[in-house]
Amino acid sequence: MTSTNPPGLIRDDAVAKLSCDCLDLLLPTLPPEQAIVVRAIDMDGASPQSVVERLGLSLDAVTRNLALGRQGLTD
Repeated sequence: MTSTNPPGLIRDDAVAKLSCDCLDLLLPTLPPEQAIVVRAIDMDGASPQSVVERLGLSLDAVTRNLALGRQGLTD
């Protein structure tokens, strides 16, 4: 059986679901613009460029909101 995952990375759908459930609970603690960008990129798999186009933000704003949002989730 071959895997398309990088070596050392185990894809477990149950763990992925649990992670998403936890993020769903934590995202409302972020400012809305950060939560929207984190959800779109980290949970929905959108590219930063597609978020730029969808939200009408600059790439710098998307990148900044993503970084701040991720930091806010780890603090």
